[in-house]
Amino acid sequence: MVRQFSLDETTPQRKIRLPELKIPQFNGSYTDWPGFIAMFTTVIDNDVDLSKIEKFQHLRVSVTGAALDTISSLDPTEENYDKALELFRNRFDNKLLNFQAHVCEIFNLKCADKGSAVNLRQLSDKLNSHMRALQSICKQEEIADGFLVYLVTSKLDSKSQSKWEED
Repeated sequence: MVRQFSLDETTPQRKIRLPELKIPQFNGSYTDWPGFIAMFTTVIDNDVDLSKIEKFQHLRVSVTGAALDTISSLDPTEENYDKALELFRNRFDNKLLNFQAHVCEIFNLKCADKGSAVNLRQLSDKLNSHMRALQSICKQEEIADGFLVYLVTSKLDSKSQSKWEED
């Protein structure tokens, strides 16, 4: 621990060094959107010492895949930083798609092979993580309805599923 002393040398002040916060990579997964945008906003967007061009560069290096495709045509300018954030929010800040992605992830969880404690713990942790995310989006009754809708629509042929999504 590093100690700093004031001018009168009587009152020690502690200077604690926290680990550097790193922005998670965002690839366009709806389930990862809330965590990514919360961290990016806290660490980069709210930093008054960074220019919008610097913020835009941080944004570009923090995204891959479909997320990068969303903003890859924008030049790194001050005006385009705000446009990039707006494009991201319009595309990924969608509670319905976020909800559906978590439900889909739950139904596609891998089985706990051989009943090992490690596999059971991983299954439980992933399920609980998705359930907490769903509970932050909507009420318990809506979650149950969402499970039923997902289960029924997964039994439809692709043309019927498309029609269902249109309505």
